[in-house]
Amino acid sequence: MRELSSHKKDEVNVMGVKRLFFCKNCYFRYGEKVGCNIPYNMAVQRSLRMAKNGELGQEVQDFINDCPDGVIDCLMAGYYCPACGRLKSMLNNDMYLPKKDENGVPIGPGNDKIRTPWELRRYYYRLCKYEHLCDVCGNQMRKLGPRTIPMCPRCHTLLSLEE
Repeated sequence: MRELSSHKKDEVNVMGVKRLFFCKNCYFRYGEKVGCNIPYNMAVQRSLRMAKNGELGQEVQDFINDCPDGVIDCLMAGYYCPACGRLKSMLNNDMYLPKKDENGVPIGPGNDKIRTPWELRRYYYRLCKYEHLCDVCGNQMRKLGPRTIPMCPRCHTLLSLEE
């Protein structure tokens, strides 16, 4: 994933990538979106709106309402279900709180909810990892690593990465 930013703070852009996988046995295809394919501030605002409306679950809604300085990681990542093999690109939705200095004052820039990925890692700590549930079987999904090649959910062979 490449991270690029413009010169204006309100126009932070994090480039997304799409990896395409295919199965040589059964011709299954899967496109995984990683990063952010829209301006990052728009992705954050969308995630906050979804969180406040309860679309991301009660835990995230409570976090946003109870932690005014909390933020959500809204980059896309690929996930897979070890139970049924489902593959899906989804928002990370991990919840973060600001790191604080010895006086209890948050470190880092400002207090708005738009945090770039590199600001999240530097000035925030992950309070809670969002648990993605499979929309097919209900089991917990796992995040695919950047170099992970998933298995085909149909024939259970290793997928190939399209160049």
